[in-house]
Amino acid sequence: MWTQMATLKPREILRHKAIHN
Repeated sequence: MWTQMATLKPREILRHKAIHN
């Protein structure tokens, strides 16, 4: 869910996206 990622730092978001991809 993006709502949860939105609370994370941009750096964490990129990290999560890398894991998902």
